Amino acid sequence: MVEKRSLYQCFHAKVKGDYIYCAKGHHFVSSRKVGIRTLSIDRLVRGAPLVFSMCQGCIDYEPMGEPILAEERGWTRQGTRETKAGKCLFPSRVAPWL
Repeated sequence: MVEKRSLYQCFHAKVKGDYIYCAKGHHFVSSRKVGIRTLSIDRLVRGAPLVFSMCQGCIDYEPMGEPILAEERGWTRQGTRETKAGKCLFPSRVAPWL
């Protein structure tokens, strides 16, 4: 089985503020809007998959390492008191400076 390309692995997927964008200028495709330039980081925060059809055949896709395991993605822990109170929990591996 071929591993699907993910924004977690793409060297050109960048985060600026509350949005993810492609440093090569490619547009993301959404069911509501076609050709949007940025995505909200909400899915990244939750650790949701970031696999999109436009990335699968992208000529500029450049992997930067091994796939990130699902349990190591995101920084909120669902169902915890801290998340319900509106606080983000950062794993020390992701943000050791906090």
